Amino acid sequence: MDDYDEEITPPPPATPPYDIEFEVPCGKYSRDLVVRSLWTWTLFIDEVAMLMGCHASTLVLGYTLPWQTKANQKPVPKLLNEETFDKMKHDIDIWRSEQIAKNKKLGTVKHFIVKLFDLRSEHEQVVTTKVSHFSFALS
Repeated sequence: MDDYDEEITPPPPATPPYDIEFEVPCGKYSRDLVVRSLWTWTLFIDEVAMLMGCHASTLVLGYTLPWQTKANQKPVPKLLNEETFDKMKHDIDIWRSEQIAKNKKLGTVKHFIVKLFDLRSEHEQVVTTKVSHFSFALS
């Protein structure tokens, strides 16, 4: 099999900018954030940090897309960072294109919300756990 035989999902046709709604964790509560599909990572993370009341450099975020989450299972968030932000938007573009194709008569897209997760405490626990496995022998 040639390297060129590998199936690649083509990007969706160019679409006009659209809104993406996020549910942002804020302590025990959450807030909604609506961003344009053209936003950059820097603009996005600055807005999220402002809503969460912290500095953007301290954030460790995860996300779930509703159509990738099974109804009866606890969602497992994917890591969201500068590298994965465009991948997430690409996945949304493909899903939207599929929805528009399914609903040709109406040309509508089912409403969805991308859920964000604050992974800072989990990240700190992993780092702490890794560090706690070291033992030092004093002579």
